[in-house]
Amino acid sequence: MKNRRFGSSYENVVPEGSTTTMKKQKIHVRKICILLTILLTLLLAAFFSVSCSFMDSQWGSEETSAGNEKKNNATITAYTDSSGKRIGVTLNFMVVLKNLTIPETIAGEKVLALKFEDVATKTSTQTIVFPSGVIKFDSLAGFSYLSELTLSENLAEIRDKSFTNCSSLKKMVCPALVPPVVEDSKFNPDALKNLVIYVPETSLERYKTTDGWSSFADKIQAIQVTQSTEGTDSTGSN
Repeated sequence: MKNRRFGSSYENVVPEGSTTTMKKQKIHVRKICILLTILLTLLLAAFFSVSCSFMDSQWGSEETSAGNEKKNNATITAYTDSSGKRIGVTLNFMVVLKNLTIPETIAGEKVLALKFEDVATKTSTQTIVFPSGVIKFDSLAGFSYLSELTLSENLAEIRDKSFTNCSSLKKMVCPALVPPVVEDSKFNPDALKNLVIYVPETSLERYKTTDGWSSFADKIQAIQVTQSTEGTDSTGSN
């Protein structure tokens, strides 16, 4: 850089080409900033998308003695009808809580099927409540501490060995008007000697004479309906 003298003062003279170079550098930096902003926006969008999907598969929480928080965690997959049309979702549980109440819908879709075979630890769960729309579930085998179970009013079948090692089961509420088809060879009074089953009063005799359920004929009772000022509450009597 050269200096030219004008009287008693000096003027800095920028070499030819320097101004153009500086402008190019500024433009280059501006482009980099724009690209970084776009990239950051995309990353944040992806993060929140994954987070929302993850949260959609979780509900409820329980604080353990160590202060850690455990959450219900299930993989969500499509449930389709015979034509292949998606009509709801299947929840495949990995982790469950001591008291598990499953919601009717996940991300606006009906919960129609449940899977429990992949649950890592089953010994802590004591109660499970199915949503009313569930048509089928795979198995509760191994839930050795499960004491109360509420099935769904739309349940169509109980698969073989669904209650293996569920000897703690004492109360089962089955609100379905039509008794679900029982394929479970372990669903018998010997394996579930403490179990009492509550069914709709209008279907009581039907349950007692239906294959699979008839083995529990003397342990099947009608669901007692009690009226309260806040509405109708259907519960099984003990």
